Amino acid sequence: MTFLPALFHPSSVSEIFYLLTNSNAIPSSLSFLRYLIFLNLIFLSSHILLSLIRTKDKIYFLLMGELIIMIVLAYFLHPLIWFGFYFCLLHGIRALINQDFNFSSDMLWLLLFTAPITLIIIYLNLDLSAEGFLIVFPILACLTIAHMLLPKIISFTKTKIT
Repeated sequence: MTFLPALFHPSSVSEIFYLLTNSNAIPSSLSFLRYLIFLNLIFLSSHILLSLIRTKDKIYFLLMGELIIMIVLAYFLHPLIWFGFYFCLLHGIRALINQDFNFSSDMLWLLLFTAPITLIIIYLNLDLSAEGFLIVFPILACLTIAHMLLPKIISFTKTKIT
């Protein structure tokens, strides 16, 4: 999913990789990568739809909704903004879906957990400059680790309160 913006914004993705790696190697392999992403989306969406039809489990409905949202946002948003959105919000939702997801209380936790980092990223990188990359990507990496721990933090606080 990280490479989804490459389908719709290949030149911007190439520029991002160049700024991060100082290498022009990505444009030559980007067309092959785009082909793999497209095939992956076909197989993934087929699997989710078939599983939804077969089991009628709400998790597959949520997964299909997430996939559709990610594709639409990858089409409309600049890749950097999309990366921020994906890692700051959708990645946290993914961690919660893998646990016992309670929309009202868990979404509040996710927003409280994510909002400060999202605001910092927006404030520091409104112009999508090269210097912003050096700030945004380490923050996103840290936030990803934090989101993996979010279900444990929620579980810990619920057991301490009760």
